Amino acid sequence: MLETPELQRKAPAQQSSEKLLKDEDWAQDLWTIVKNLELADKSARDRLIRKYRKQMFYWDHLQYLWWNDTVYDWRTPDQARTDLTGDDRVSIDPALYAKVINIYRAHGEIIIAAMSSSTPKIQFPPDDADNPDDILCAKSKTKLAELIQRHNYADLLMTKALFLLYNQGLVCAYNETMESEEYGTIDREITEEVPKTRRDYFCPDCGMALGSEQLDSNLPPDPETGMVGDNQEEDPEETIVPEGGEELESSPQIVQPANIPIQEGICPNCSGKSGTEVRVPLEFEDYDELASETTGWEKENKCRQILTFWGPLNVKLPAWIRRLNDSPYLILETEEHYAKMQSIYEEIQEHIEPSGNPEYSDRTHRATPAYSGDFPRDLVTVRRCWLRPWAFNTLGVKTEDNKARVQVLKDKFPKGCYVVIINDGIIAEAVDDKLDDHWTCTVHPLSDVLHAEPIGAPVMPVQDMTNELGNLTLENIEHAIPEVYINSDTIDWDNYEKSEARPGMNYPATKMPGEPMGNNFHEVKGGTLSKEVESFADRLEKFAQFVVGSLPSVFGGQIDGGSNTAKEYEMSRTQALQRLSTTWKMVTTFWVQVIGKAVNAHSDYLMESGQDERWTTQSGNTFVNVWVEHAKLTGKIGDAYAEGSESLPVSWNEKRSAILGLIQMQNPMIESVMSDPQNSSLVARLVGLPEMHIPGDQDRVKQLWEISKLIAEEPIEIPNGVPTAMGEEGSDVMPSIQIDPLLDDHKIEGDTCAYWLKSDIGLDYKINKPGAWLNVYSHFKMHREAEAMLAPAPEESGEETSDESEVEEIGA
Repeated sequence: MLETPELQRKAPAQQSSEKLLKDEDWAQDLWTIVKNLELADKSARDRLIRKYRKQMFYWDHLQYLWWNDTVYDWRTPDQARTDLTGDDRVSIDPALYAKVINIYRAHGEIIIAAMSSSTPKIQFPPDDADNPDDILCAKSKTKLAELIQRHNYADLLMTKALFLLYNQGLVCAYNETMESEEYGTIDREITEEVPKTRRDYFCPDCGMALGSEQLDSNLPPDPETGMVGDNQEEDPEETIVPEGGEELESSPQIVQPANIPIQEGICPNCSGKSGTEVRVPLEFEDYDELASETTGWEKENKCRQILTFWGPLNVKLPAWIRRLNDSPYLILETEEHYAKMQSIYEEIQEHIEPSGNPEYSDRTHRATPAYSGDFPRDLVTVRRCWLRPWAFNTLGVKTEDNKARVQVLKDKFPKGCYVVIINDGIIAEAVDDKLDDHWTCTVHPLSDVLHAEPIGAPVMPVQDMTNELGNLTLENIEHAIPEVYINSDTIDWDNYEKSEARPGMNYPATKMPGEPMGNNFHEVKGGTLSKEVESFADRLEKFAQFVVGSLPSVFGGQIDGGSNTAKEYEMSRTQALQRLSTTWKMVTTFWVQVIGKAVNAHSDYLMESGQDERWTTQSGNTFVNVWVEHAKLTGKIGDAYAEGSESLPVSWNEKRSAILGLIQMQNPMIESVMSDPQNSSLVARLVGLPEMHIPGDQDRVKQLWEISKLIAEEPIEIPNGVPTAMGEEGSDVMPSIQIDPLLDDHKIEGDTCAYWLKSDIGLDYKINKPGAWLNVYSHFKMHREAEAMLAPAPEESGEETSDESEVEEIGA
């Protein structure tokens, strides 16, 4: 999701709106801290956002700009004409400044497209490779990483991150656990602790415990009937299982009336030892306890991890910090409709009103160019501020009173504070929250501070020169048409203007006495375009490619002075992309940190709620379920990393070229890989012919469909008459779905079963649902037996196929 996340309050609503949160002493101290921290860095931030604002204008094709200190913003020619004179009749023609050759955006889109063709695949290694819990946890979190990236449209998020790096130089990622009905619902059991009476029976002779039962109420038994509460209407016969020791495990169950105070039974300890069963009256004791009881079910919304990326126009951080840990605060500023904020904070809604304060410069800089210097009138500025605990010291520690106020904040917000401030000073909520749990920022290795130079900044001077050169060239061409001066007495202009110009027309003219007609006309020679213009334009293009790294090989442009072979283009593209490797390494590290935080937050949610995650993923031309069970998230993991983080993303065309190159090699080993049913659909997509029929693909899809049915059932047991080691009659198993000896391709379907049985999903079923796994295995075995029967008789060899022997070893 790339849009602004839905604001969700983290604190419970206040009970009364008579007293604003700001009126609390500690809340006033929070507001003071936020104002002081913003003021301390205001001058540096003003210079930064001035630069970022200009680059955003350049991206939006507004490139002839003037800075106006009065309105504190960049102004277009239309706006500048009014700002400077107050008179719209000033001779500034905006049309002269409307001609823009936007190479700044073109180079940005080239870089963004090249680096966002795929997202890094995140891996979570186990903390201890010999610990099964750590291995299961690592595999589960790796799956969760794929799910979170799918939920948040990872390709678009990567594009957004590169867009912010190109124009603003810094990306700040915010992750939050959000619940919503649109994510799905689960049925949650409602339990209550209710009083219950437990009755323990024991032998009056030897005192041995002979079982217990739980009554429906803690009411005392009726003195006449001996029955207790609602138990009076229950079945008078109840089985009591003796408890109390190892010697009672083989004792017979005692069947007797359940609610009679004095019951008769057989004590296995003191009665019946001589071979004669003696029925003795049993005694009991009652005592009260609380027991959980299901009282109903309720619908509960599911949660997801929502990721949003922001630039420094919205996120306030000190300009001097080198990493996020150095910052005492982080402030996210957004504009929201006042009615929306009134619905979220209903207890103070009468105090939330739209703000039209034009002096708040940050709000003006975030407005889209469509407002043309104006700003929306129905919005409020919402500051969501995260303060570290040590930031409270900025309140002052020189006096005992200040120390006491600081200590109040530290006691109230031990992890740090999250405070929401609407407009200037309306504190909507404040809760204990940790900044680093939600925020991650890019760290540029070639910058001394967190606020790095935007990637697109070096292109801006080249952009200005390109626009000037283009306008000068166009004006030169227009002015190259010569002007002709004519003696006004030579032609009757009134009649000439009324006539229609046609080839070969004759017009009356007056010749001056004694002078040739040509003396009555004078043509002024127009300017000619310098020969250096074209060569300079070529140099500008190369300058732009060099300073930003968007060389022709990256976007498929022609290589100058080359032989134009495919191999040469491939080598040139590899070398060109290496120029972007520094940016790619930074983005990859940032991506791993963001996804890692989101995965840890979601796994904590699953463990606390006791939920399991399930989603579907494509396997060839069919779909399979992927499960992440909360019970497998108890292990420990190491530091996450990205697969192939050193290599740049591979585009679709590069994958296609690689596939076609492998096919042309005609290597038997490679051909076997290409013809594998697991890869056939991938090869068809990369070749660009997904509708192409691939032999064996239908058999694989059919077998995957059968596996989905097999894992929902268990195999059928068939007695074989062979006694087991315990002396019982043994049995064989038969799959719940039989094979078709004539229709099935036993080789392909057997290979598909073997692949599933040895996959992570198959091994997971083997541990948690062995019956379902055995059902698939028995089906696989039938395919192998049928394949062996149809195959020609092999030479003397008792070896099994590799797949079958390996699967049997797993199932042993």
